[in-house]
Amino acid sequence: MPPGDHLSSDRHSWRAHGIEAPDPPEPADAARRWSAQGASHLHVVDLDGARAGKPVNLESIRRIRDATPGFVQVGGGIRSLAGARSLFEIGVDRVIAGTTIVVD
Repeated sequence: MPPGDHLSSDRHSWRAHGIEAPDPPEPADAARRWSAQGASHLHVVDLDGARAGKPVNLESIRRIRDATPGFVQVGGGIRSLAGARSLFEIGVDRVIAGTTIVVD
């Protein structure tokens, strides 16, 4: 399982192998650290996006993407082709779409 970042406007948390980091750093710094430790994939969940029904934390996700040469996948709030496109446009490698995207 790749390390993951759960982004929210009020906090974010990094998890690896089910263990949450006690003092999570800025998301891009954490991505750099995971990559330096050999992570080839990162899993990012936009919790605000999941609540809003569309990607919300695009700037943080873009900084994560820019910080690591590895594979970045993102989920949370991707319920339309436009939402998926906005993530691909900032360089995300894979999106995890909600079932609602099928009817869009």
